[in-house]
Amino acid sequence: MFNQNFSVVITTCNRLTEVNRAINSVIKYATNFSELVVVDNGDKPSKIEYTDPRIRYIRTRSFIGSQLARNIGVSFCQSDWVLFLDDDDELCSDIRNIENAEPENQAILSSSIVYQEDRIISYRRINQNSFSEGLLINNPFTFSGTLIRVDFFLKIGCMRQAFISLQDWDLWLRMYPFKNSILINAEIFSKINIGKHTRISTSNNFYLSYRRLVLANVGSYLSKIINPIHLKITCVVTYRLFKSLFI
Repeated sequence: MFNQNFSVVITTCNRLTEVNRAINSVIKYATNFSELVVVDNGDKPSKIEYTDPRIRYIRTRSFIGSQLARNIGVSFCQSDWVLFLDDDDELCSDIRNIENAEPENQAILSSSIVYQEDRIISYRRINQNSFSEGLLINNPFTFSGTLIRVDFFLKIGCMRQAFISLQDWDLWLRMYPFKNSILINAEIFSKINIGKHTRISTSNNFYLSYRRLVLANVGSYLSKIINPIHLKITCVVTYRLFKSLFI
């Protein structure tokens, strides 16, 4: 069992019903969370009414986007570990079965259930020690349900505002040099809602995801990842991208 207390950060924007459902899932299943920080950057304040003293509500003055909202949420966390959850997602009961992290572990990634309009689409199952393979082949990782050390999150640069989509892929790439300290947990920690009109980047859409990542953010992305640390993975990603486009 994971015997350390952790903070939870939920960002929300005009989703009152969903964010209350997400909060309820944390209270119900995350038995050892020490605080829950809700960062609201919607047009209208969400009416979040809870008497649990562990819940803290932060309201931004204007829309700032999920990346900056997550960074702000982490800045209010008091625990060494933080768990992220989107407002339309939920934690599952398996969060109680999380493995205990060793001192050298920096993050814990887990499997998840993917659903759309209350219909299960797939299971994103990850195998032990599969961070490298998963990152380059079938993207089984989800941001909701990810546990990460706060100091490590700050060390790798937090969430970057330059990305309007696929922010989690950008984070995984920056975590790659520290892959040996990433704990992979096969338990299903979260239930991911992808929305009515959203296409999910599983293995079937793997190359599409990388095309979007590179083509939409080529300037800011390449300028930040092409350095000796990321050179190997950049070459692999580029090869697979061109293979999907031209071969």
